[in-house]
Amino acid sequence: MQRLALCLARQLTVGASICQRQPIRQLSLMDFFGNSQDWGVSAVLVGRPYRIEELRLKSSTDLHKLWWLLIKERNALMTLEEEHYRCGEAFPNPERLEKVEESMENILLTVEERNRAVNELERGHSPGPEVVEDVDQLFRPTVKVTREYAVPRHANPEFRHRDKPDQFFSSRNLALLQAERETKIRSQVHEEREARLAENEAAYQDMLFKEDNYN
Repeated sequence: MQRLALCLARQLTVGASICQRQPIRQLSLMDFFGNSQDWGVSAVLVGRPYRIEELRLKSSTDLHKLWWLLIKERNALMTLEEEHYRCGEAFPNPERLEKVEESMENILLTVEERNRAVNELERGHSPGPEVVEDVDQLFRPTVKVTREYAVPRHANPEFRHRDKPDQFFSSRNLALLQAERETKIRSQVHEEREARLAENEAAYQDMLFKEDNYN
């Protein structure tokens, strides 16, 4: 029993010394209000946002840490902005929030570049959407951006009819094409009519102005 008590006392002493050497920071809701030295001032000294060239030199771990630091800073700035608005005061240096968001966007671009490079090296192509040539519902050539589907193309009823070129001259497609041409003609006639009315109105106003000057 005495040996066990001595071991426990030794462990408690070591743990207390470690806690004394490495104090644990107490977090509170006041962290959302930023640095207390910046309270009540009309201007705050701020720097520029992180550039992509600088972020490319950092490791993925450093980018991860920097991302969460920027999130914390963004939350603090948004809280301060809302508090100033509630008190009816001007928020000093509102461009700080834009700089933080620009830095976060640059981090996302840097990570996307690295992911694209790794996938091109391992798989031969980059992930994500691609711009490909396709046909629309009326079998007209078009360019579209690919996206993920839960069902393959050959089994998807949305694209099944597009793989049958003989349906281009179907009654449904011809009716839709005719309706589209009529819509374009009507819009063109409407634009021409509006242009003529505007021109006549301008000529009428010019005539009234000249008559007032003569009188």
